[in-house]
Amino acid sequence: MRRLCAASAILLTAMTAHAAPPHQRITLPNGLVVIAVEDHSSAVAAFHLGVRLGWGTPSPYPRGLAALAQQINQTKAERWLAEGDSALLHGEMQAGAALVLNAEPDYLEARAQATDANIGRALALAGRALFGSDEPTEPDLAQAKATLLAANRPSLQRVVELTYYEFTKALYGRDSSLAGPVWGSDDDLVHVNVGAVSDFASQRVGPNNACLCIVGPRKASSLIEMAREALGSYQPAVQTIEPSVQDPVGRSKVSVSTLAGWRGASIIVGVPVPGYGGRGYLAAQLVYMMLSGPDGRLAEDPRIEETLGLNRVAGRRQEGGPVTLLPPMAGPQPFLAAHVVAQPRQLEAARALLLSHFMAFTESPPSADELARAKKRLVNGSALAQLGHINAAKALNLYELYGVGLEPAWRVQSDVLSLGAQEIMAMAREYFARHAVGVVLPGPDETAGADEEEGQ
Repeated sequence: MRRLCAASAILLTAMTAHAAPPHQRITLPNGLVVIAVEDHSSAVAAFHLGVRLGWGTPSPYPRGLAALAQQINQTKAERWLAEGDSALLHGEMQAGAALVLNAEPDYLEARAQATDANIGRALALAGRALFGSDEPTEPDLAQAKATLLAANRPSLQRVVELTYYEFTKALYGRDSSLAGPVWGSDDDLVHVNVGAVSDFASQRVGPNNACLCIVGPRKASSLIEMAREALGSYQPAVQTIEPSVQDPVGRSKVSVSTLAGWRGASIIVGVPVPGYGGRGYLAAQLVYMMLSGPDGRLAEDPRIEETLGLNRVAGRRQEGGPVTLLPPMAGPQPFLAAHVVAQPRQLEAARALLLSHFMAFTESPPSADELARAKKRLVNGSALAQLGHINAAKALNLYELYGVGLEPAWRVQSDVLSLGAQEIMAMAREYFARHAVGVVLPGPDETAGADEEEGQ
């Protein structure tokens, strides 16, 4: 998903060597936090603008409303690209620049990359789409609904995705905003009108809930003035949402659904990990590195190939082994999880086998050689993932979005290299005591099963 480019050598060196690049962080009078990073390695500039929505508790808004609003914003932004000064930006977009609006379960985002001459126009357009007072039209609402409702159709091609959402129901609880697809369900969206979209925007979507990171080839003070000009006049939303991270609580659970025409058992087993940006999160990423890859524990475990190696549901062996490992991703309550397809009768054996690999880190520390290899992979992977300005801008902005602060961003490499085996083991003992399981089994149709608690 992330494309590599050789544009950000200066910023990359700073972010991996605990030497902060020239930057400033300010809060505008309307509440918008702006991080400006000076980088002259390229004429390309980029930004990431994130708006917190709150998470983890039942919301007064139906699930999918934020995604619906953002889909409307994307449609409006594409229309505005053909107007006035934005036409200059539109021509650049055809040559590989980008302006994308997206919805995540806990935040909305706008991200862009363009030449330094046009990045201000892209920022103004993103601000107008997110914070502007333009009333959504009925045709735009109908088009957005049709787009999101199309994503809800169950099919055999979506079985892994459906399993993922059974897993998140078990992990977060069914009422959590993190538990289901960001686009909601047919029942969530069918009664939404333009008034509901406008009310949501005025209540939640404002600069007081947002942070911006902009990286470009000019002084940080100049980048801040660009942000002030583009976004400084928008009024705050009615509600102010502070960043918050909650530790996982409760018992291990499983959530099950069925899918017509499906012949197997699609299973995701996972454990919560510490919040984004801290040492515990890096420790969880090292666990991922030790489990994954051609020389990782999953690939070298003969029990996995013997028990799950032949994917009889698909009728062939899978390249890279039967297990797909999901790495910890940025989020308010991240997790590490593994997916496998097996026969329904193998469900419990698969769950126990996958969980045993997570629990192994609670029982004995990794060897020095294994840990050293994992650290090298993580440092190199983190560096490569942030080579482009647009990727670096988002990576930095997420520290602000989740309330971590920028300081950990400059010491990622030194923190990774200083993590010891006992610290990783302590993290695993604290967080891996609880796990979640999502399952999709054969059945007459797609039905959501009830959560079931598992004994500890």
